[in-house]
Amino acid sequence: MAEAPRESQERFESAFEYAAIGMGLVAPDGRWLRVNRALCETLGYPEEELLGKTFQDITHPDDLDADLEQVGRLLSGESRTYRKEKRYFRKDGRTVWALLSVSAVHDEAGEVLYLISQVQDVTERKVLEEKLSHLAYHDALTGLPNRTLLEERIGHAFDRSGRTRAPVALLYLDLDGFKEVNDSLGHEAGDRLLTALARRIETRSRPADTVARLGGDEFCVLLEDIRGPGEAARIAGRLREYLAEPFDLPEGQVRVGVSIGVAEKGPNDDGRTAGRLLCEADAEMYRTKKAAKARPREFSLAADSPARGSNHARPERARPLL
Repeated sequence: MAEAPRESQERFESAFEYAAIGMGLVAPDGRWLRVNRALCETLGYPEEELLGKTFQDITHPDDLDADLEQVGRLLSGESRTYRKEKRYFRKDGRTVWALLSVSAVHDEAGEVLYLISQVQDVTERKVLEEKLSHLAYHDALTGLPNRTLLEERIGHAFDRSGRTRAPVALLYLDLDGFKEVNDSLGHEAGDRLLTALARRIETRSRPADTVARLGGDEFCVLLEDIRGPGEAARIAGRLREYLAEPFDLPEGQVRVGVSIGVAEKGPNDDGRTAGRLLCEADAEMYRTKKAAKARPREFSLAADSPARGSNHARPERARPLL
C-alpha cells in the first residue's frame, strides 16, 4: 500500500512528460515551474529558457488582461478551472494560437500551490477560421469587401452621418463592354482586368472610403463625409476619367469605359436604408449607361500584344464596345 502514492506520482510524471499537448506547472505569480517537451516545441523555447520566463512574458498583450482576470479568480477561490483560446509569442516572434485549460492545485489549507496548464496548438484551425470569415465578407478574386460587408458599412456610415450631419454617397460602377474583353482575350484576362481595376479604384480612394465588388463587373465606392451637394458627382467624374486610362495586361494594353451612378443620403433622410441607397445608385448607373450608348466607346489592344495572331486576336482596328 505504501507504494501506491509513488506509483501514482510515476504515472503523473510519465503522463506529464509525454503528453501529446503542451503541459506546464505555473506558480501563482506566473513563473513556469515545470514544462514538458510538447510545450517547449509549441512555443519554440528550450526548457531552461522557458523556465526563466513567466506566462505573462510570452502572452499576446491583447489577451493578457483577460488571462490575468481568470487567474485571479482561480487564486481567490471563485473558480477552480478555466478554459480559453489565447495567443502566445514563440521565441522566433511568430504568434501561436492555443486552447488553454487551467486548473488549480491546493494545499491542505486551501491555498493555491500551483496551476496546471494544458496548452493545445490550434493555430491551423484559427487561420482557417479567419480565412473562411474573410471569404464570407470579401470577394475572392479582388479581395475587396463584398455586398454583405458593404451593406454593413453603409449602415455604420448612416449612423455616423446622423451624428456628424455630413452626407453619405454611393458610387455604383459598371464596366462598359466587359463581355468583349472576356470574349476577345479570355476569362483569365478578364479576371486580371477586374483585379487591376479594383487596385486602381483603391488608389484614388480615401482610407475612410469603402471600395467593394458586388459581382461580375460591378463595383461600389462608399463615400463618407462628403462636402455637400454635387461633390459625389464630381468625384465620380474624376474617377471615370482615371479608369478610362489604359490597363497594362499581359495580353496587351486594354481600354474600357465605365458607367457610374451616384446616390446620396443627407443627415435628415431617416427613411433611407442601405438596400434603398444601393438600388438608387444602381438605377442611376443604368440611366447613365443608357445615355452613353450614343457615345462611341472603344476596346483597344496594342498591336504588339502577345494575343495578336492567336485565336483571341483582335483586328488592327478597334471595334466599339457598345
